[in-house]
Amino acid sequence: MKNIDIEQCKNKKICTSYDYNIEDTSDWPELDISNEDWDKIDSLVASFSEMASPKTDNKKMSYSLSNLYKVLLGKEPVNAHRAETDCVMLLECVLAVKEDFLSWADAKCKPIKEIKPLTRM
Repeated sequence: MKNIDIEQCKNKKICTSYDYNIEDTSDWPELDISNEDWDKIDSLVASFSEMASPKTDNKKMSYSLSNLYKVLLGKEPVNAHRAETDCVMLLECVLAVKEDFLSWADAKCKPIKEIKPLTRM
C-alpha cells in the first residue's frame, strides 16, 4: 500500500483509502478504488467536459405564425399575413404537430355557445 503525506493527499482532487494507509476497507469494499481506477475515471470525466455543449440562447422565442411556420416546417412563408395564406400556413403547422395538437385541442375545447363575445368599450 502507498503511504503518502496527508498534505500531499489534500492537494489531490480525490484521496482513497490507499492514500491514508487504512487497513479497514472490508466494511466498504466498493469504495476501495485504486489510483489507476481514479485516473481512468478522471480522464473519462475530462473527455465529457471537452464535448461541445449546446448553445443556450436567452432570446425569447417568437410565437408568431410566420416564425412557427419557419421552425416547424423549415421553410420561409410566402405571402404571409394574407387571410388565405395564413389559414394554409396554420393548417400546415397543425399537421406538423398533429398528435400533440389534437390531444391539446380535445382537452381544451368547449362549445361555441360558452364563448363570451368580445365587447369593446
